[in-house]
Amino acid sequence: MFDFHLHPARLFDSQERVNDFCKVLYEKNFHFNAIACEPWEWEVLLKIDAKFLEGCPCFFGVHPEIANQISENNWDRLEEILIQNPYAGVGECGLDKRFEFYKTNELQENIFERQVLLAKKYKRDLQIHGVGDYHRIIQILNSCKIENQVRPIFHRFIGDISVVKSTQKFNPIFSLHQDSFRKKSTLETISKIPKIQIRFETDECEKKYFTEKSYEEIAENLIQKILNVQNLYDSLF
Repeated sequence: MFDFHLHPARLFDSQERVNDFCKVLYEKNFHFNAIACEPWEWEVLLKIDAKFLEGCPCFFGVHPEIANQISENNWDRLEEILIQNPYAGVGECGLDKRFEFYKTNELQENIFERQVLLAKKYKRDLQIHGVGDYHRIIQILNSCKIENQVRPIFHRFIGDISVVKSTQKFNPIFSLHQDSFRKKSTLETISKIPKIQIRFETDECEKKYFTEKSYEEIAENLIQKILNVQNLYDSLF
């Protein structure tokens, strides 16, 4: 089983507990894309026992929520991580209308473009967070000329058919979350996406949900969430 978007570093309040939980997932043959989109999260992810991340690609990036908190030292560290981890991807990154500096040519956009160019420079997959305007995201991907160099992954996809059609030249991935099935235009679109471009995710990222649960319970919860998304998808056909 594979979860295409999981934040292991955010689930617990210590490195030891994060590592122990990843061990449980490893033993259950539950693999995932390990996402880290804040500097502190990068460092926790890097310290997880590599054995427990076998078959689990890692992604390092800057979420639009913290666009105004990133220094040049952080950028240097991010690039260093990508160089030292040649199979790592970039992200999650993107645009989100709920946070500051969202307008055109403001900080969110600049921070996203910088990460697109990093992904292009090192030819890495790019996990994209989009809330508000996929078309601005696509404009940036086009302006950065990423064809055949970067594979965009539209995490927690909630777009419409125009997004699917306008990104086909990039060989994209559309990662579906249970929220992907709530919006009518997205629901109508999902069945039209080539099946080879579909993935499933939990986007689990909040330790507050798990403070009273055992590792076993949390792992089973993740498995059930992935199965639920798969079932929602299968029900469309």
